[in-house]
Amino acid sequence: MAQRRFTLPSITNRKFSKSSIRLSSRSLMLDEFALHSTAWEGNVSRLSQLVTICILKSRINETDADYGHRTAIHIACERGHLRCSEILLENGADPSLRMYQGWTPAHCAAENGNLKILKLLLEHNGLLIGKDDYGATPKNIAETYGRSDCVEFLNAVEKHPSQKHDIIKEKITNAARRSLLQQKMKIKLP
Repeated sequence: MAQRRFTLPSITNRKFSKSSIRLSSRSLMLDEFALHSTAWEGNVSRLSQLVTICILKSRINETDADYGHRTAIHIACERGHLRCSEILLENGADPSLRMYQGWTPAHCAAENGNLKILKLLLEHNGLLIGKDDYGATPKNIAETYGRSDCVEFLNAVEKHPSQKHDIIKEKITNAARRSLLQQKMKIKLP
């Protein structure tokens, strides 16, 4: 895996146990997906340090093609790491970015019953009513996995008048995505 070296004189003699991240007084060694692995671990202090590096801020929405095109925010939401999700969102992570099969961070949070993260995504204007490539919303995912508190919350979100604009925008976006998929795959989608 490719490693990059960045000079950081302010960080002093600290070494993390993971090989993907090595901090010392002179340099920082990062693998390509240091944000992803740190979000997976839920290591708040390490994530805070990583997002302060301007180069990583520009890569905060980078997808991992080998892991379903997830971003660090997808992983943090899926794993239920509330503070990591907050840090990522505060530093420019897109709360509506889609991964493989059209899942948003809200789908990831709903699957695992992470109600606090769904509320956080709503605070950051995340798409909580969006459909994936198969037409499932985060509410449908929460229903499938028996996450009744998430279903109740997402029902309220869907009924709120401010969501009507998002519903219309989502229908337009989905139509465009379906058209692109049809062109790529030369198939007809419902």
